[in-house]
Amino acid sequence: MVVKWSDPSKRALRSIFSYYCDVVGRKRADKLIAEIKRSAMRLENSPRMAAVDPLFERSPRKFRSLVVKKIHKIVYYIDERDNCVYIADVWDCRQDPEKLMRRLNDWE
Repeated sequence: MVVKWSDPSKRALRSIFSYYCDVVGRKRADKLIAEIKRSAMRLENSPRMAAVDPLFERSPRKFRSLVVKKIHKIVYYIDERDNCVYIADVWDCRQDPEKLMRRLNDWE
């Protein structure tokens, strides 16, 4: 499968990078972003490696969440027709999940 990043997920990565640059420095920020991207690329061969996220079980899309470094999660869904994994967002798990649900309403 092909992994495609949505515009919101790209913005989230930039935001995470910027925040971590300020807090822990560019080197560690680069390392975290590389880890998130590596984890996302693993979805090419194993798109079902993460479970359907219970937060979205009532959603028409089967959003899945792959946790990275215990803090961030890659929120994605699989489109069998396009043979594609769409990354909808990258989320800091310490934030309010309601905010994530509002952000993903655009995908419905």
